[in-house]
Amino acid sequence: MNGFHIDDQSLTVIFQPHLCGYSQDCSTTGSKTALKQAKANIDEWYPVVGVLEDLNSTFQALEFILPKFFRGIHDTYYNYLNSTQHSFIKANPMTINIMHVSEPHRNKGPAKIKLREEAKSRLKNSLTDEYELYEFVKQRLKRQVKAIENHL
Repeated sequence: MNGFHIDDQSLTVIFQPHLCGYSQDCSTTGSKTALKQAKANIDEWYPVVGVLEDLNSTFQALEFILPKFFRGIHDTYYNYLNSTQHSFIKANPMTINIMHVSEPHRNKGPAKIKLREEAKSRLKNSLTDEYELYEFVKQRLKRQVKAIENHL
């Protein structure tokens, strides 16, 4: 059989311990207390948590919420892409409307192994808390961008 074998014991949490803290619950796989604490910490201590799959929303939130550090991040990023011969779409500099990324951040390798549906299902079932935390972060970012757009 080609591919890798990963048993259920090998699957561990990825982000939750880093966002939860140092209590015993935070290092316990599958702890709902850890998931709840990670979400609370994100809300209390992280003004913006971005996601790579929605880099434009991440830039928009960073520029608006933390302008001292991220003013112009969108233009800087796309100018860099332009200077290195990557394709990009020009933004209107007078608006905070951010366009879609044209794939500069996608991994590109010669051999891509298509993950079987069974494997995807096992991963999703084994990492349910991670998926829930990720969805929480995506929805939070979406709410932040909506609030920014309503503010402008």
